[in-house]
Amino acid sequence: MSSSNRARYALIGLGVPEDSIVVLSGAATSTSMEAEITREYLLTQNGIDTLLLVTSTYHTRRAFKIFEAAFKPIEEPLTLYCSQSSYSRFSAEKWWRHRHDIEHVMMEYLKLANFYLFEKRDLRKGNR
Repeated sequence: MSSSNRARYALIGLGVPEDSIVVLSGAATSTSMEAEITREYLLTQNGIDTLLLVTSTYHTRRAFKIFEAAFKPIEEPLTLYCSQSSYSRFSAEKWWRHRHDIEHVMMEYLKLANFYLFEKRDLRKGNR
């Protein structure tokens, strides 16, 4: 089952009406690509002024920064919230105790540096 379908079923399980869930098409292989696909969708919609981004605990800061930069070209005001998934097993208080968590944190810092050095400029221009 794809992560999109898992997320869809989780939302339905939380009481979100099925007709309120939109799964965007596209073969995104990165957070930047997801942000770009979402931006293109928002540019074709009227009345969407709030977006809740739910992601892994260790990924929230970078995901927020990426989506924030990608939405810069959108002229309509948009409020972006980012929340950690309750399904994540990552512990922010004890991440250094587990090799898998250490790898996630180190990779996030490397990817965050890449974002600030390279990706941010292109996302803000809306042309990646």
